[in-house]
Amino acid sequence: MDYLPLQIPIKNKKCLVVGAGKVALRRVCRLLKCGAVVVVVAPQITESFYKLEKLSNLTCVADIYRAKYIKDAFLVAACTDDGAVNDQIYDDAKRLGIIVYTADRRRPDSAVFPAIIDKEGLIISLSTSGSYPLLTKYLKEKIAATVPDFIDKAFIERLEKERQKIIATVSDEAERKRQLSAFLDRLIEAGENNG
Repeated sequence: MDYLPLQIPIKNKKCLVVGAGKVALRRVCRLLKCGAVVVVVAPQITESFYKLEKLSNLTCVADIYRAKYIKDAFLVAACTDDGAVNDQIYDDAKRLGIIVYTADRRRPDSAVFPAIIDKEGLIISLSTSGSYPLLTKYLKEKIAATVPDFIDKAFIERLEKERQKIIATVSDEAERKRQLSAFLDRLIEAGENNG
């Protein structure tokens, strides 16, 4: 396994997206949903980005990529249609130790945006590590169809509350696992019976 599947909090962290096409827009939307402070740099920025800028923590900069834009970024997404520009962004980010994603092709040590199923508290991420995104999309659709509708934010919050209660009151690890499993089974059964 070449990639560590890890969820990282990025709220209030600067994320730079270079490019203003469809892929860039998808990356921007996901970053904004996670609470990132997003800067988009592209020579031509479409109206979709400017609309988002008015409603969110997004700054649009109509300019070509320059290394100064990468400064202090936590993550950089190179989403241009110019491989040489994406190479430069990748090289600049790697030199500064910044996490970098490149949309046009995989590069050594570049990050991957996995496909996600987001059920308000349950996040399932899928990836072929950038090898074949259409397979990831196919699997996402198949798996999403199997997640019951009753598994939602309220369901997850109820599980978390009970988990914290059991952790605080049951010291024996085996008994803790038994109680957690039994509670989950009861909640799933109730959801299936009411669904």
